[in-house]
Amino acid sequence: GQSLDNLDLDLTSPEPLLPTFHVFSAANPAASGPFDYTDRMTIPDYTLPSAYQVGNVPPIEGRMDALSDETLFFIFYSQPRDLAQQRAATELERRDWRWHRLIRQWLRRDSPPSAGGVGAAASNLALVDHAPRIAVGTPSVQVGPTSEKGVYVFFDAQNWRRIRREFVLEHEELD
Repeated sequence: GQSLDNLDLDLTSPEPLLPTFHVFSAANPAASGPFDYTDRMTIPDYTLPSAYQVGNVPPIEGRMDALSDETLFFIFYSQPRDLAQQRAATELERRDWRWHRLIRQWLRRDSPPSAGGVGAAASNLALVDHAPRIAVGTPSVQVGPTSEKGVYVFFDAQNWRRIRREFVLEHEELD
């Protein structure tokens, strides 16, 4: 480390230190010290050529139903506290994905792919099967007034894959 006493800072002054603290190399030899952050090169004004400006792209709100589950998960996780995150969540819920509040993961009942390609197996995401002996589409079993045991597909955001496993679901833990 380095002692603050060697940096020629007036540590007893009530004034802010930032204007007197020099860290970037100075191009002006008349600067107050060997380093002066106030004498940095400025970025020139620049206008983007019109050929690079795209203005005819329709808003994504009207196309959410055409996006893949993977794209919706990307929007959900990459744009926190944004309207796009809320719209992606709404579309995922429309596709039978549910947010589990305690484990903080998306899940859905295991089901065979439908003719429209919206089923759990219709995704391009890798699927890790932790319940290979249970047939796809096996109905859940009610184990309590608000819980059921069945096979569910979870979206694992850490490894960006789907995991199929048996799970006891408490309905009040869903959002």
